[in-house]
Amino acid sequence: GLRLYESAERITREYEAVLSELQGPGSQYQEHISVGIPPLICTCFFAPLIAGFQSEYPGIEISIVEKGARSIQDEVDREILDVGIVILPVYEDRFDVTELLEDITVLVVSKNHPYADRSRVSYTELKHEKFILFNDEYTLYHQIAANCREAGFEPYVASVSGQWDYLAELAALELGVTIMPRPIFNRNMRDDIRLIPIDHPAAAWTVVAIIKKDRIKQVAAKKFVSYVASHIIPY
Repeated sequence: GLRLYESAERITREYEAVLSELQGPGSQYQEHISVGIPPLICTCFFAPLIAGFQSEYPGIEISIVEKGARSIQDEVDREILDVGIVILPVYEDRFDVTELLEDITVLVVSKNHPYADRSRVSYTELKHEKFILFNDEYTLYHQIAANCREAGFEPYVASVSGQWDYLAELAALELGVTIMPRPIFNRNMRDDIRLIPIDHPAAAWTVVAIIKKDRIKQVAAKKFVSYVASHIIPY
């Protein structure tokens, strides 16, 4: 049994080494990987990363699938997707996890909101607010709901959407408050809203790449994750 296991490991290493050489810069060999990315993460970081990777590895073709992080985790686990770009927490017993970026989520309010000039805010202080949130395909929706319940109240969700700019517009129009990752606004800030850090441990927003553990055909996927980890820029 041990000899068979060692032989299988050796064959796998040799296979991956051959693929790695074939997929290197300048190669004409074509490999395909599918990558799941939530739209707001794609908006923040990924267009230049994908372009740069394809320039360096023309032998690896990428298909981008945009959907919520919870769906992405499920499809990586079922091997429908090769790579997932998601937000912690994830099922670390199922995936190889590579941290890409850490930032925070912030409360987004109108410039006229009573909290607009605050330096920080707690979840307890949001008890009477109307929330406008990303829909329940997003990890953030479930984190916010859990944090509100921990603070002793059920959030009143007035509207949900998968579009960050729509949610920001509603907040600017004083139709509610929302909570979003701060990096969205590093390149898309508006003068009619304010961003307020939230005083809560779960305000951390950590972006990771996941690959299914023990999946044999991973060479191209690992190359993509390695490239992203070394080139991602926290705008």
